[in-house]
Amino acid sequence: MKKLTLIIAAASLSLLSAQSMAADGKVVTMNELEYDTKLELALRNAQQKDYEDAFPVLLQYAKYGDKLAQNIVGTYMLAGVGTKENIAEGLTWLGLAIEQEDQTWIKHYESLTKNLSPEHKKMLEQQTEEYRAKYGARAQFMA
Repeated sequence: MKKLTLIIAAASLSLLSAQSMAADGKVVTMNELEYDTKLELALRNAQQKDYEDAFPVLLQYAKYGDKLAQNIVGTYMLAGVGTKENIAEGLTWLGLAIEQEDQTWIKHYESLTKNLSPEHKKMLEQQTEEYRAKYGARAQFMA
């Protein structure tokens, strides 16, 4: 009976864990509560305009494949909020976030990129594909 209880407990824990690839290619596993708590704290910091504390955690979650974090990181990079301004990388994160297929995000991204030259659009698409290979929904086991 104890063995069965241990097996059920182990199975339950494995179902509650979130698995993701870190930037260095290592698999990061954490339980759902830990994942949600860290992300919620970063979002709360952002709401309270504590961008310098929020940004590094949001960037970590963006690399884990979290679409909300990718959208926020892209927005912060465009505006230089909590980090150094980086238009190209900001647009890349926003382009990756629209894997979520959120119509508001898609319209925002399209409005930001509509006046780019064909060369810049191509460069942005290439960089977004590179990020998708590392941080996209499939690469991060989110799909």
